[in-house]
Amino acid sequence: MNFSNDPGSICQGLDELTSIHKQIQSDLSKYRCSRCDRFGVVSGVHDYFGIIYKCSCQAVFWVINPETGDRIEEVKP
Repeated sequence: MNFSNDPGSICQGLDELTSIHKQIQSDLSKYRCSRCDRFGVVSGVHDYFGIIYKCSCQAVFWVINPETGDRIEEVKP
């Protein structure tokens, strides 16, 4: 990003930073508990999915699909 004294350039730079910030927040939300919003704790490793995350507030485990980047939740008894 190159900034100049041109207000249009500054606004464009702010828009880019806002977009980057939203993407980072979206990425981080995959690692947070859907109930209490705390970061999950690593509870194991899966052969395909990799790291398994868990939160102590509920019996839900989740992984991040390596192909799509989507979060997949599973309720454990």
